[in-house]
Amino acid sequence: IDVIGLPWHQAHQEAEVWERVISAQVEQRLVEILGDPGACPHGNPIPGSSHEVDVASLTALNEVPPGTEVVLRRLTEDLELELDVMRFLEESGLMPGAAIVVDGLGPDGSMRLTVAEESVALGPELVDNLWVEVAGGRK
Repeated sequence: IDVIGLPWHQAHQEAEVWERVISAQVEQRLVEILGDPGACPHGNPIPGSSHEVDVASLTALNEVPPGTEVVLRRLTEDLELELDVMRFLEESGLMPGAAIVVDGLGPDGSMRLTVAEESVALGPELVDNLWVEVAGGRK
């Protein structure tokens, strides 16, 4: 994303193609160029990285009560496979590092959020696949 300007929502799709054809030498060179990141652009741990990612401290967004401020840290790999969903999340500002306020919870598990001063509504299948850090580090 940073080096070649690939759109964020397409990163996983392209990585799946590359992993089948890339040589070990080119892979090692990319690891060096990128500084051996511990996580992909969607917040998921990269196997083999020397930088461990603490996903155990994260909370599923659907477990966060209204009025709570959180920071999005990870989207599950299930979402990475859905290009239209990834595009929607990107357009809505729902990318790792985004500050979110949970505004409301629907009876079906849907949520109303504020992201970058914009209101965003998500269905239960999406909020179950977004992992956050509660502001101040509290769960």
